[in-house]
Amino acid sequence: MSEGSQLALQPAAEESTKPPASFPNWAFSAVDRLRKAVGLGAILATAWSIKNLHPERWMTMSKENLNEFLKETVSHERAVLAFIQAAACFLLALLTPKPKLPVRALLQDEKEKARDFQACRRIQLFLITIYFTFSIYYIVTGLQLLSPQYHDDIVSMTLNAVQGLLFFWLYLELAEITVDAPPLALAESNDGFYGAAFQRVVSSGVFAMVVVPAWCFYSPGRSVSGFNIASACLTGVSLALVVGRLGSKRIDPGALVLGLLYFYSVIQPLAARFPEEPLAQVLATTAALPLKVLLWLVCVWAFTTGILAEYVHTLRPLLQSERGTKEPSGH
Repeated sequence: MSEGSQLALQPAAEESTKPPASFPNWAFSAVDRLRKAVGLGAILATAWSIKNLHPERWMTMSKENLNEFLKETVSHERAVLAFIQAAACFLLALLTPKPKLPVRALLQDEKEKARDFQACRRIQLFLITIYFTFSIYYIVTGLQLLSPQYHDDIVSMTLNAVQGLLFFWLYLELAEITVDAPPLALAESNDGFYGAAFQRVVSSGVFAMVVVPAWCFYSPGRSVSGFNIASACLTGVSLALVVGRLGSKRIDPGALVLGLLYFYSVIQPLAARFPEEPLAQVLATTAALPLKVLLWLVCVWAFTTGILAEYVHTLRPLLQSERGTKEPSGH
């Protein structure tokens, strides 16, 4: 390398030694103000919509009367709340940034650089798909509230199951080798590891075991609460797995943030009570939106600071070392 090239790379090398901002510092900085403003605006719009549900009356009502009040009297306002949340999730999906490589990548092999970017890009696309699915879920919820005679909890249950499956596949992107994966014969190790593709097939079968029987069992007016519970629990587990990967020391947005995201996964089973408990739906979905925004902001931080790219770059050799695999020839 010429002396001029070395001098050109020297500032980049010096910059690469600076650690990226922690999530709390990034969250309260002026970086990505538009995205942060959209997330905050969604939360404020939800809070304004809650006001129209007359929460000041709730304390004077019994649980049965309150559920009846929410179900009959303010169903239109609940639909507005659902549509606001649908719009918020749609905007978050649209505003999800492309991942950036750290400055260190300037000194990296071109094939490795392309592979790291592709791995981050797959994670980004899964996240976008999840938030679009959230938006569809809330649109369906709002339409059901506007036309209670067409209320069908099996549609919501199916969408919830799709969300859970997507979360599990996002976990696989964060935890396994999915770009330039070794052949199946090389991927198997002593503990029976078969790679992300095999796990996707198995997970699809598990979720299908909930959704398909529900549709076979279903008839108008017939409850599918048991399938709802199973679907919601699977979604909660999948989300918890994603949060666990975000808690890796290579990402780690902080204990408080991780605690809130784990709480988000814990409240997922409440979705099974939505058809019978309007209060559970209002409280859970209202609490869920700020947590959805928080999860999205953590991902935006990881994308834009290069932390995610650093994570996938170091994860690959670690997994190969643990499982005794090697790079396919030509990569």
